Amino acid sequence: MGGLVFLDWLVLVTYLLMVGLVAWRAGRRHRSRDTLSSDEQDYVLAGRSIPAWAAAVSFMATALSAATFIGASSAKSVGGFWLRQSPKCMK
Repeated sequence: MGGLVFLDWLVLVTYLLMVGLVAWRAGRRHRSRDTLSSDEQDYVLAGRSIPAWAAAVSFMATALSAATFIGASSAKSVGGFWLRQSPKCMK
């Protein structure tokens, strides 16, 4: 297998430039406003009505999901097809 050819580099650079352009334009649009409207604050912050325990559970579930997603491929490649979630099963 060889390295990347010209077409590969062209596609990669074009993709990165397009992503950068979209980010730059979105940043310019949002930088013109200093604060969020009340509707946007209610959506993003849920009206500041979520209890701390619910936010903590949501955070932990998200972290566990990300760790499982990243670690699953490694566990499958090392230990075969079966993915073991429980630490008691891992030997």
